[in-house]
Amino acid sequence: MGETGSALERADIFIWVGMEALQIWDRRREVEKGIPFLLKRDQKIPYVPKFHCLWEDPDHYSQELRKAVGRGKLRVLLAVPEDATYIETTALVEFVAQAFGRQLKKRRGLVSCSQSVSLGKPDEHFIAITRTCRCYCVARVKDGKIADSQLLDAHGGGRNANTVEFAVRDFSAAAASMPVYYPESDEDWALMSAGKNVPFSRIATMDKKKKR
Repeated sequence: MGETGSALERADIFIWVGMEALQIWDRRREVEKGIPFLLKRDQKIPYVPKFHCLWEDPDHYSQELRKAVGRGKLRVLLAVPEDATYIETTALVEFVAQAFGRQLKKRRGLVSCSQSVSLGKPDEHFIAITRTCRCYCVARVKDGKIADSQLLDAHGGGRNANTVEFAVRDFSAAAASMPVYYPESDEDWALMSAGKNVPFSRIATMDKKKKR
């Protein structure tokens, strides 16, 4: 099992940095909550992720994050988009760390992972497709780690569906019969034609056994 699998096992809170909101799954209570990214019309800039507004109004989003999670010591797993730059990823981790502060447990209280890795079971071999305002990411994931990936322009017009499908075929040829997953919350036609959607609650509880 990869590191993400063990991190998900330990996590109390799972946070997915989506295109429109921070999606939060409280694994203690099995409750889903969302914090939408609030932007003015003139702030919508092509290829600039909406999560940048976290730093435009950090007090608001920090308060909303604490309100959504409540009190108590926490271990948090943060799922970051594949096309996030090193600076963006570092800033996202620091934002969550500062928002929770002493609520985070001292040992591995905050761990980040790529969104692709979290779409399947920790010991599974699969293809993950995610999208952002900039890219589609098609990744082959094995044992909780990305073995190979491609980033494709998300603004390719009508070519998107074919481009994503061709990328999936390339990976499928290398390892036949792999399942293909994408997050239900960010689905569009290019994703729907290429794989199977995974609800957010399923992503956040992938390691848990079903109750009888």
